[in-house]
Amino acid sequence: MRHTLYSILFWSCLLFIACDEDVPSGKNTHELLHLSSEPYTLRAIDHYLLLLKNDATTNDDVYILRRDFKENFTKSLELASIDETQNGIELRLVDGQSIKLSIQSKDRADFFGNSLSKVSGAYHHKLFYNQNGILDEPEVEYIKCKCYTNSTSEKCDAGGKGSPDCNISGSATGAGTGIQEKCSVKCSSGFYACCKSV
Repeated sequence: MRHTLYSILFWSCLLFIACDEDVPSGKNTHELLHLSSEPYTLRAIDHYLLLLKNDATTNDDVYILRRDFKENFTKSLELASIDETQNGIELRLVDGQSIKLSIQSKDRADFFGNSLSKVSGAYHHKLFYNQNGILDEPEVEYIKCKCYTNSTSEKCDAGGKGSPDCNISGSATGAGTGIQEKCSVKCSSGFYACCKSV
C-alpha cells in the first residue's frame, strides 16, 4: 500500500513538472502576441481600402476591399494575426482590439465593400510597392482578381458569371523561379468573381 502511494506521488510530481515546462517563464499573453506582431498600413484611397505589410516581399498578401464611396486616410497597425472569415477578414491587433472587413452589410464589420481581393507575387507586388516601400499611388485597377456587376460580361480564366468567388495561381516568370502569382476575390450579391492569369 505504501509503495503504491509513493508511486502515485512520484508520477504526479513528474507530470506537474512536465506540464509546467510548457509555459514560457516570465511572459504574459500580451507580451507573447507583441513578440509576433507585424507592422501594417491600412490605407483608404478613393474607392479602395488596402491592407499592406510595411516590409513586404513578393510572397506577402495584399488585401483590397472595393467600396461604393470614396474616402482617403492612412492608419498604422501592429497586427498579431489576420483571420480570414467567410465574408472577409478580421485583423487582430496586439492591443487586443480587432478590425473587421466584410463584403456583407449584415456582418458587424468596421468596413464594408462589394469585393475583397487578396493578391501576392511579383506582378502584384510592383502595383503596390517599390524599393522605398509602399507606393503613394498604388495601381489597384490592374489587379487580376475582381468583381464585376452582373449586367457586364467579362472574359475570366477562373470564376465568371454566377461565381461569388474565385482564385488563380501560377508562375509569372517561368518554372523554377519559386515566385508564385496568386490572387483570389470574394464578391457581394449583385456581383460575380472574375480571376485572370498574369
